[in-house]
Amino acid sequence: MERREAEREALRQRVTKLENKKAQAEQRRRELAAEAEAEVLRARGNAAFSSARYEDAVADYTEALERTPRSAPLYSNRALALLKLRAHAEAEEDASAALGIDGTNVKARLRRAQARMELARFDEVDIDIDR
Repeated sequence: MERREAEREALRQRVTKLENKKAQAEQRRRELAAEAEAEVLRARGNAAFSSARYEDAVADYTEALERTPRSAPLYSNRALALLKLRAHAEAEEDASAALGIDGTNVKARLRRAQARMELARFDEVDIDIDR
């Protein structure tokens, strides 16, 4: 009887392990699909930006961020498009978000400094330039 219980427990553990692997594989598949969609949207946003369609670029980068919200380059790209639209406070927020994800992102630091210059927050510009 104990042997049978042990076999059942071993079987239950194997089934649980397989179910976990299946769930992990499905989660990874969803992540990869989201990353691929975000890449298409990023490229579309870059094309819109290159054509000086800054509102479209912001919309595309925003959609891409909905799929991959931890992307410093997307926040940095959207910050630049927002700077072109003279939405300086929003550009500063996006640049700060990018730096929160990747503190070494030089473009984000530059864009935050540009936004702060336009917002006449010169003491904070020095913080970004001195790093």
